[in-house]
Amino acid sequence: MRFAEWFLVGLAALSFGCEGEPGLDACPGPEKLDTSLVQSTFLLPDEGTPNNNEAIGPFCCTGVTATIEAIEGHPVGYAYFFGWTGQAYNGGDGDSYAPGVEILIAGLEDVHDPQSALVESVIAIDGSEMDRCTERSVKAGQLRFTVTLLNVTKNHKPDYFDMGSLEARLDVSVEP
Repeated sequence: MRFAEWFLVGLAALSFGCEGEPGLDACPGPEKLDTSLVQSTFLLPDEGTPNNNEAIGPFCCTGVTATIEAIEGHPVGYAYFFGWTGQAYNGGDGDSYAPGVEILIAGLEDVHDPQSALVESVIAIDGSEMDRCTERSVKAGQLRFTVTLLNVTKNHKPDYFDMGSLEARLDVSVEP
């Protein structure tokens, strides 16, 4: 189920006072938005740009990439959603399953200098650790990238997840 559908389900539950599983907003988020960035929170994959077998920043080819821009208008970082390591497989239901996820990230060493070096890193989450609200964070260049899983469906193999089910929130902030 896509994020927009989950959002509507959660909104309906809140509107009608239903009890049960907490809504997507139950996953903790950033304390504040970074005002030095045009957009500092992204819902992935919905708010990423499809790569369509092209490079966006340093990342290619079939996923989606979120481009992080300084308020001055130049790109300062990128997050690619998503890759994996290990053996993935197709299920009999037409879905694909992987043993973990990798969100590839890159940030400028100096967000005020568009010509500074782009530092790449990765946020990796093993399938056995993938649950709703799981959070991982890493710094690349001058940017802190934090990924929170909003939706993930595990396969009958507990260390694998359904790749089509994965939705995440990416929070980005500038650090000294």
